[in-house]
Amino acid sequence: MHRLLFITLVLLAGCAPDITETDFFSRHPDPLATEEGKVILASHTNDSIRIRVLSENGLHAGFNPLLFETEGDVSELTATLFLDSGITRIESPLGSTVFTSGESAHILNPGISGDWTLELSWVTNQGRFTTLYPVEVADDIWVQQIEGAPTFISWIAPAAPKTGSDVFEIAIHSFDGRSFSPVTSASPDLYPYMDMGAGEGHSTPFLAPTHVGDGHYRGEVNFIMSGGWDMTVRMSGGEEVIFKGFTVR
Repeated sequence: MHRLLFITLVLLAGCAPDITETDFFSRHPDPLATEEGKVILASHTNDSIRIRVLSENGLHAGFNPLLFETEGDVSELTATLFLDSGITRIESPLGSTVFTSGESAHILNPGISGDWTLELSWVTNQGRFTTLYPVEVADDIWVQQIEGAPTFISWIAPAAPKTGSDVFEIAIHSFDGRSFSPVTSASPDLYPYMDMGAGEGHSTPFLAPTHVGDGHYRGEVNFIMSGGWDMTVRMSGGEEVIFKGFTVR
């Protein structure tokens, strides 16, 4: 284990706020179209095919599980999310380029003004077709940029933190002004912390993440109690980001 940080605890509720109470969530756009609780991101229908792309809560920075529905002679359905700055097209990393239901889109906002677009491309027996759909992408606590640096750190797992030992995974990308690239040689360290109030707090046992491929780093965290937590991810040069105010159930 990289290091073990543990302090004897008095079982009190944590004081960090639930993420649903932060301003990240207040900036989420209201979905315009829903079906059975899902947001319809794209829909295309003609006499022979039907394609739809849906998400649970609309698109936000970070990983977005998507639901793809197709009917008819549709193959090689691909999706691309990009930001059109008016000068350049900035594509955001995706978990895959050829999608099946349940794939996730990884959205990184470069902090440049522009319009987000979902580009769908598919193949039928009549050829290849492409359609563009404007979409909204909200800011979110699960992606943080290192201050003063073109480095983005995304929280991947756990999607819903719970007490006990669990896999902790992040993705690290750099942005060169035109595109994102995975960072594969970092040595990130962690510092989980629960603020108990009155200047008191504690950490919890963890294993620092190591690279597992394509800019993803995987470790382990044992959240020893429920409540509000912060997670600092610190790079080897001292740069850091804080995922502040998430809730462990």
